[in-house]
Amino acid sequence: MGNGRILIVDDEPAICESLARWLERDGHDVEKVLSGAEALERLNASRFDILLVDVKMEGISGLDVLSAVKANYPDVAVVMITAYVCVPTAIEAMKGKACDYLLKPFDPKDLSLLIEKILQDRARDKKHCFPDGSDTAASTLPAGAKATGKHKQNMKMMLVDDEERFLFGITKLLAKKGYDVITKTSGAEAIETLKRKTVHVVVLDVRMPGMDGIETLIEIKRLFPMIEVIMLTGHATVESAVDGLKFGASDFLMKPIDIDELLQKAEEAFEKRQRLEEKIRMAYTRK
Repeated sequence: MGNGRILIVDDEPAICESLARWLERDGHDVEKVLSGAEALERLNASRFDILLVDVKMEGISGLDVLSAVKANYPDVAVVMITAYVCVPTAIEAMKGKACDYLLKPFDPKDLSLLIEKILQDRARDKKHCFPDGSDTAASTLPAGAKATGKHKQNMKMMLVDDEERFLFGITKLLAKKGYDVITKTSGAEAIETLKRKTVHVVVLDVRMPGMDGIETLIEIKRLFPMIEVIMLTGHATVESAVDGLKFGASDFLMKPIDIDELLQKAEEAFEKRQRLEEKIRMAYTRK
């Protein structure tokens, strides 16, 4: 496709040069800087379609750059790149609206395909104006806060996990707190139940036999795009965390979980759904 304006942000000159040569060969207009501060200066002076940003840099980090870009230039796509395997950082980046998260060393051909997809998606989005499900509003609950319980009478939850002992323990705790919960032990069972019952938030284990959590997530989002999904795992990898959030999960939690943290995330997801429903109602009202 080519013709994208790309800024490479990495404090390793050799990586900047290598990526720039490859992307210029694809026909893109490429600039490169060696720090987060320089990146923000270039953004103030010029327009870019995509930023490739290293996570670990001195001074202004890659995550700081991502946050500043999304606050001031929300249409700019950001791809995070790193040589350090860190699941919490990957989760933070994807929740911060990064388009993707690549581990060094990566195949330049994979980067070319990703850049092409991002540019195609941007071109398509310019042709269509309709609520897309994105929600840049800040979380309604501060970090570290406990769930308020204000949604427990209206929020319908489903827990999907093949560990029946885990399901029993969590369900018992949630029931004591007054939450309405359905439990299923496989992705296929969950999908069939969702066709018959109203569920607002699904808490979904990543590693399950048969239809795994990522496959189940993709199917849920295909059939029921308004359902919010929180991924849950005791065996997280960067790839599974990135895929879960990239395919539409609202959050990604690690086992063993704190029940109050789970409920906080569920309430945040439920409120996100309510805001989206209101946006859609307003859009149809204006027509």
